[in-house]
Amino acid sequence: MLLAEGTILTSAAPTGFNPSAEVRHETGASCGALKQHKTVLASVCLRCETHSRSVVLSPCGVCLEGLAGHGSGGLVVFPQPTSRPRCPG
Repeated sequence: MLLAEGTILTSAAPTGFNPSAEVRHETGASCGALKQHKTVLASVCLRCETHSRSVVLSPCGVCLEGLAGHGSGGLVVFPQPTSRPRCPG
């Protein structure tokens, strides 16, 4: 997540035995922004498949609802068929 003042917050979701008890990937970053009383400017969800390839994931309805709590002025990244983001490292 990109905060309005330029800070970038990252988070990940642990994999559990019970999928219904797992949290969204941006939960940690979202909680961090709320705890700091900061405005979320943009959000993107990446999944690294290998060390050289990653996939931009479209936000689901639950993710969009969570982001709506930060206001209506934020941006969300959606994948493009020709885009090829890279994982660091």
